[in-house]
Amino acid sequence: WGRFVTGTDMGRLYFADITGDGKDDLIVHTNDGKIAVRKNMGTYFDGGTHWSAGWGRFINGDDMGRLRFGDTTGDGKADMYVHVIHNGEVSVRKNMGTYFDAGTLMVTL
Repeated sequence: WGRFVTGTDMGRLYFADITGDGKDDLIVHTNDGKIAVRKNMGTYFDGGTHWSAGWGRFINGDDMGRLRFGDTTGDGKADMYVHVIHNGEVSVRKNMGTYFDAGTLMVTL
């Protein structure tokens, strides 16, 4: 996982409770734009499940923007925030249990 530290080599890692069980899961965002969730099993993370794709230009924040994860809906499960640099938009893609939905614009900064 050392090659995920800066986001410039293999990608970026995030931690948020995706499953709603009160434990942060590992979110793997690879340079090819794929997002996988590795569930927190208490003493290890599972092998991961593909959740989304097409986010390669959102790794470092210096191209299209950045991704963040947090619970917008209050259901205990982290959703995906998309912050677009060129227009300042922040949208949320709701956690649907095995994928993120198409998104809703929240604010333009």
